[in-house]
Amino acid sequence: MPVEDVIKRIYDLPSIPQIVQELIANFNSASANAETISRRIQSDPVIAAKVLRLANSVRYGAGRRVASLDSAVVILGIDTLRTLVIASGVTSAVKNIPGMDMRRFWRDSFMVANVSKIIARNAAGCDPEVAFTCGMLHKIGLPLMYLVKTETMKIIESMVANGNSQINAENAKLGYNHSEVGARLAASWKFPEIISDALAHQQKPLQASPFSPYAAIVFLASTIAERLNDDVDSKAIISALPEKLTSALTLNSLGLFEQLERFRETEDDIDEMLAA
Repeated sequence: MPVEDVIKRIYDLPSIPQIVQELIANFNSASANAETISRRIQSDPVIAAKVLRLANSVRYGAGRRVASLDSAVVILGIDTLRTLVIASGVTSAVKNIPGMDMRRFWRDSFMVANVSKIIARNAAGCDPEVAFTCGMLHKIGLPLMYLVKTETMKIIESMVANGNSQINAENAKLGYNHSEVGARLAASWKFPEIISDALAHQQKPLQASPFSPYAAIVFLASTIAERLNDDVDSKAIISALPEKLTSALTLNSLGLFEQLERFRETEDDIDEMLAA
């Protein structure tokens, strides 16, 4: 089954909430002000409840109680609020996929998203919120692949457990991989090209033409997240990053180190993210 046939099954996935699609499609829109976003969030009670829970979590709560969406706008700022809405909406839409451990999937995605945001803060000319979204979606092709090719994905799982890389196993058994599917999904959802390009080139960011800084960020964030999970020292992680990518991003290694250290000490928010 070619990748085009997989993409045709996009409607097997729940739709992304309208407010999330609007926010992602209009990252740089001057009309996406805090009042407008707050009003739109209130129209979706599920997302509103999740955003408030996250606003009161350790990572975002800023040491004070956030009692309303209007307070969240004031305390968190529009950029962080936008991030929380996107994360809440995407996780609400894509869940309960047969054969997938969705808690683990979103835990990994949320980790890569947060690390992507940290990298973007320390890279020249990059938007942390765009980077967060790219990180959050970096494996979004997998749920659709599990829906369409459940048995093949189980075989791929076994191959990975035996030492094969996920991408190589997918290419060998299917002729395409989750990065390609994710990029096509992002395009189908009418997300900005900057996001679909990042997903398409995340495995080999230096081969993208023109260069996609967000593909490079996702690649680095995935590497860093894996090593953080293995409890590798932050200095060792940063020193081992590919120089060609860190140079291409004009990465501030000291700032990255300091923010990674703070991130490691912060409580995990994934339970708030996945709460119904």
